[in-house]
Amino acid sequence: MAALSKMQSLMNTYIAAPLKTINQYEQSTAKYEQEVMYPIAAINQAKSSVSQFENQFSQVSGMFSTNVSSATLPQSQSFESVLLSRNAGNVPTVSSQFQNVYGVVMPQNAASPATRTMTDMTDAQAQDAMKRAIEIDALADTELSAADKMGQQIALAAPGSAQILEAEADVWVVRANAYTQAALAELMRTRGIDLANQSKTAKLAASDSTSNNGLVNGSLTHR
Repeated sequence: MAALSKMQSLMNTYIAAPLKTINQYEQSTAKYEQEVMYPIAAINQAKSSVSQFENQFSQVSGMFSTNVSSATLPQSQSFESVLLSRNAGNVPTVSSQFQNVYGVVMPQNAASPATRTMTDMTDAQAQDAMKRAIEIDALADTELSAADKMGQQIALAAPGSAQILEAEADVWVVRANAYTQAALAELMRTRGIDLANQSKTAKLAASDSTSNNGLVNGSLTHR
């Protein structure tokens, strides 16, 4: 009994007391995390705000599905439906639909080679921009769908998983920026073709003027 009493005294002194201190420290840490770092009231409020934001975003997303079709003739209606389809699978049909509405490059005997080349390049860039627009619409739908899923996950996520969701959201931001750059590049190409056409028109006008002047001078010389 004396030995057991001595052992109990030693355990109380060297084991129980440190364990009590550790337990107090853990309780203090847990209290700090619950009240300061991860307060349950603030977490619930944040989740409620996310749900409200998701509802607002859903309403805004509905605006993208508003029908904006305006064509009235069968061929133009068909082409417009392809352009507004937001389906990248319709890209291969753009060229044929474009030709049905805007026609093909004029025959060799109907225009000069320079005019035919300029027209061909203009038609090509117009089709490129239309195809890219369909692809970007499809990418936008994919991004919106991913954003909706992330919002739903955030509303139900535990505090410890927030960093993972944040990292995934950052990845999508980088992708969205890349898509934006692609759209900007297409706009720059379209603008470049427009400027090139203006320059080519001026060159053709100058060439025609020189030819006309030569014809006039030649006719005056013969007289």
